[in-house]
Amino acid sequence: MKGLLFTELLAFVGDRWGDATVDRLVRLEPHPAGGAYDPVGRYDAAHWLRLVSALGIETGTAEGALLGAFGEHLFARFAVLYPVFFAGIDSAATFLSRLDTHVHDHVRRLHPDAELPRLEVHTCPGGGIDIVYSSPRPLADLAEGLIRGCVARFADPLVLERHDGASAVRFTLRRSRLNNVQVD
Repeated sequence: MKGLLFTELLAFVGDRWGDATVDRLVRLEPHPAGGAYDPVGRYDAAHWLRLVSALGIETGTAEGALLGAFGEHLFARFAVLYPVFFAGIDSAATFLSRLDTHVHDHVRRLHPDAELPRLEVHTCPGGGIDIVYSSPRPLADLAEGLIRGCVARFADPLVLERHDGASAVRFTLRRSRLNNVQVD
């Protein structure tokens, strides 16, 4: 797992719960090699998941809720760190429809060793999107947070539904019915 997820998680914790919580967290789950995480370094995903678990215990927050909130934070950070992926994009539906082909293909070229989740993205009539997410890591809550962050970033009137399956999660985004109501 890329170090960026470690550094951003710790920044998220500091922003949300303060530096003292970051200090307690890294004492509970110390860096395997000591020192700080390198954003371009590669680390064990199990260690990152232990950090999330320890954070849940430390804050009394369910891991799923933590991953979702972190996903929203992370999407906002991606927009700052990687503006090239947002150039010419005017909606969450457009961004999400290009996610696997545009963004993940670029990440694979830069980091051939990256272990990205598998995404099948389908556009639907009326501007909706279906995303089938599968990953060997239990990060569907993070994916949901990233999608919510995307919708918020573009202020799109989309409603997100989640359908958990045995081997994948399907996220369905549809236009809000409130947008179809005309006010006179």
